[in-house]
Order: sequence, then structure tokens, then C-alpha cells
Amino acid sequence: MDMNARSLLNTLLVASILSLLIVSPTDVAAQQSSLQLPKTEVRLLGGEDVNLATQLAGHPTLLVLSFERDQVDDLKSWMAVDRELCTAVPNLRRLSIPVLPSAARFLRRVIDGGMADTVGTEKGCGRTATAYIKKEPLLAALSIKDEQDVSAILVSAEGTVLWRGKGAATPAVIAQLREVLENGGGSVAGL
Repeated sequence: MDMNARSLLNTLLVASILSLLIVSPTDVAAQQSSLQLPKTEVRLLGGEDVNLATQLAGHPTLLVLSFERDQVDDLKSWMAVDRELCTAVPNLRRLSIPVLPSAARFLRRVIDGGMADTVGTEKGCGRTATAYIKKEPLLAALSIKDEQDVSAILVSAEGTVLWRGKGAATPAVIAQLREVLENGGGSVAGL
């Protein structure tokens, strides 16, 4: 296959995936209501405070939440695949958020500095933020039952949950997510 044919094939693939993402949330919305998030302020690494709901609005977003220090490797595994996923779906974003107890807020500068060193410079469509909050309202709004594993949630531009995963970004989990992206999220898979 020559380069022009391959380029055309890639363009058609991306266009069809995007059209599915634009059309499908309506179908999913009939099965699942939009997220009603509590007011949740997060701080992007780099210092900007933003509202979580505002960050999710208008773009399909892969939201990846961690809850324990020993989940850093699983969190980083999602960072490693975002470039690949965002190449296939250009308007997709990834937002990784270590969710920390509000009591740890006084250590924010130290923790966020260590997180920035651990994460390094992010490329692709991903960003990392930290949340020092009372976890229960956010966990309830996102229907997260436990904090034993990293939770990955694909949210449509309209705020509808399209897919859920737990733990590291393994090849099997990424295959599930790709299927949802390629099929436009016609069903909720994962959990």
C-alpha cells in the first residue's frame, strides 16, 4: 500500500471514529443520565485551579482517578497510552487526578511538587491535576464503589458515562476502551 492510500485510509478511520463519537452519546444518554458532579476544585500540575465539571465539558474525556500512593504506577500506565488514543480520536482528552483527603491540603506544595517530578512533562492530550477533597460526594456522583484500584471513566462531551475500567491500562482494558471509541460508545462496558 502506498503512502497516499495509507494516509487516506487513516483519515477515513479518524473521520468515522469522530462521527460515531458525535452521534452516539444521544443513544447512550437514553440508557444513562448525565453526570451531576459536586463542585470539585482540582489543581492542574503547574498551579491552575479549575472546576472539574468545567474541565469535562465540551470534549470526550478519559477521567482517571487514583486514591492510594501505591496506585501511581497504574495511574502512569494510563498516561502512557493517551498519545496513542488521542491520535485516533483527536478531540479526546485524558485527565488524571490523584484524589487526596482534604486534611492533606496543607502539604499540597510538597505533594504536588513530587507529583510533577513523578509525572514529568506530559505530551499528547493528557493533563494531571490533584484534588484535596472530601471524597465521598465525588465517588458517589461517579458511582465508584471502592478505592482499591485506579478508576478510569470515559465521559462524553455531554457528560454521559460511556465506559468504565479499573486498575492499570493493560492491553485487554485498552482493547475494551478502543472498541467503545470505535463503536461510538453504544454501551457501557467495563465495570
